[in-house]
Amino acid sequence: MRARRGSTAVETAVAISALVFAFAGLMEIVHTAWVGDTMGRAARAAARAVALAPEGNAGTLDSVACAAIRRELALAEDFDCGANWTLTVDTGLTPEALLDGENGAEADGDMVLVQIAWRREPWDLGGLPARPHPEDAEPPPAIAVGVARQEPAAES
Repeated sequence: MRARRGSTAVETAVAISALVFAFAGLMEIVHTAWVGDTMGRAARAAARAVALAPEGNAGTLDSVACAAIRRELALAEDFDCGANWTLTVDTGLTPEALLDGENGAEADGDMVLVQIAWRREPWDLGGLPARPHPEDAEPPPAIAVGVARQEPAAES
């Protein structure tokens, strides 16, 4: 009878361990999807803000995009997008240039492309899917993309 109780305890411990690891893996996947969706929303908000902004220089458009990202993610006003992420804002693109991946190749279009690239470390729980095979290699950045069409300025 004692042997039976001991084997039941071992089986229970093994089953619980397997469930804990499965739950941790599931949480990692859900968290990665949540971060990707959140950053995608931020990139789309930044693209909309840049598309509605008056014509300006690249520095102004970067600050407009960063302000939209801060609002969308409820970040502090002193949060610096450039210090934490790589923020790329391209304007004047055509739909064909977007599809071909020729950012900046054409300047006569009306599309805005905002890309946010970030390293996974700040939000990565365990990094299982993001870890490269070589120990010294750095994982590639995750990228969120937002696209919007620039609206023509309203005539008064």
